[in-house]
Amino acid sequence: SNQSIVFLGSSNNGGMKKLRKEIYTPTDLNNHLLFRLESNDRSLVRVIFCSRNLGDQGVRLLAEALRGNCNLSALDLSSNRIESEGAHSIASLLIHQNNMNSNLDMARGIKTLILSENNLGDDGVRSVARALENNKSLESLWVDDNSIGAVGLKLLSHSLQKNQRLERLHLKHNSFQSLSPLIECAFNKKSLNSVAESNHTLKHVFLNCGYSYECDELER
Repeated sequence: SNQSIVFLGSSNNGGMKKLRKEIYTPTDLNNHLLFRLESNDRSLVRVIFCSRNLGDQGVRLLAEALRGNCNLSALDLSSNRIESEGAHSIASLLIHQNNMNSNLDMARGIKTLILSENNLGDDGVRSVARALENNKSLESLWVDDNSIGAVGLKLLSHSLQKNQRLERLHLKHNSFQSLSPLIECAFNKKSLNSVAESNHTLKHVFLNCGYSYECDELER
């Protein structure tokens, strides 16, 4: 099913113009959807594709269809058996879209990316982290429940030191047992240089809110 939302905006003659936008929830990765994404359909602003068993191959097809798309702002790929190869496809898409934005004043591309409940692991996060470094469009990233360990968290944290766009990061139910890399990324007060090199855009980090190590480290 899909939900149509009507936005009202001013037209050239001073009146009101209706702009039809869709939140699209397809049942499968069909040719019709791929065509709409490839053709940069302006009415498609959000695609919810959770729990469809896409796997890495399906994600690759979806990412290829989105390479030239600059209108889709939100993509939900939660619970799709995505592993490191699929994460690499997504990262390549983000890098390609970012390169397309290099000469634009206002970045266009995916702003919300939901990858919760997959199996990216540290190898998959490595690809995503590399894409995050200079990304100018992504504002919210969900990587809850993805078997991310200490290595993956460190990779994400290093990329966020360079990222100047991401505002919300969801990290619940992963495997790391220390937040220190992330804390150093956002609150590094060792020196004036380290403060300057810290991330200055991240506003919300969603954690498990119950593990003792989180409370201890955040209270220091």
